[in-house]
Amino acid sequence: MAVNMHYADLGLFTVDINGNRIDKSNGVASINALKSSHIDHLVIPNDDVPNSYGYPTLSEYLKAEAADGFKLYHLDQTKVITYDS
Repeated sequence: MAVNMHYADLGLFTVDINGNRIDKSNGVASINALKSSHIDHLVIPNDDVPNSYGYPTLSEYLKAEAADGFKLYHLDQTKVITYDS
């Protein structure tokens, strides 16, 4: 019996007050946005893992994976692995 697994990388990113990722390298972020920003673990998009699209938070990602029938297998500071049951 084959088991499908999703491997997604995690990263620390600057996010605004609404939880949206701020790309400080493009020079568009305002000082006011940066003043109220914080650092959060976000899932890095991966073409092989549809629920990783758009840099979701870890919580959003795991809820989407659970809705698709995937369970948490492994979690650490750099990766999250889920499998279907």
